[in-house]
Amino acid sequence: MARVLLTSGNAFKRTDNRWCGVVWYQDEDGERKRTPCLFSNI
Repeated sequence: MARVLLTSGNAFKRTDNRWCGVVWYQDEDGERKRTPCLFSNI
């Protein structure tokens, strides 16, 4: 499955002091999708 990254992503600290990161990518159908919160456990 080929994915194309659309952004380098962003990281932000949530109000409950957990870090969250999101990356936008495009799948092979050309559909824009967003990854879920990447590092919510840190």
